[in-house]
Amino acid sequence: YLSLQVTKLLELRLKNALLSQQQEKLNENLKAASSIQKSFLPAPSLHSDNFKIASFWDPAHVLGGDIFNAIKAKDRIIFYIVDVCGHDVP
Repeated sequence: YLSLQVTKLLELRLKNALLSQQQEKLNENLKAASSIQKSFLPAPSLHSDNFKIASFWDPAHVLGGDIFNAIKAKDRIIFYIVDVCGHDVP
């Protein structure tokens, strides 16, 4: 009975080590994906005499749906695009 417990404990330790390695790889991939996503945003300082671009990036974990719109506000037209459906990469 004791040898069975030792065997199971060793198996659990091996599985735990493998899971830790997989989690580390997943974390590295998520970090890379986050960097790639951020690189697609326009530079906040991008502007000309006629326009200025601002950007905001905040990953969604619960919200779903994609939208876009344009709003006239005083002497400005504001365009926005929201793409949050099925994303969960921080």
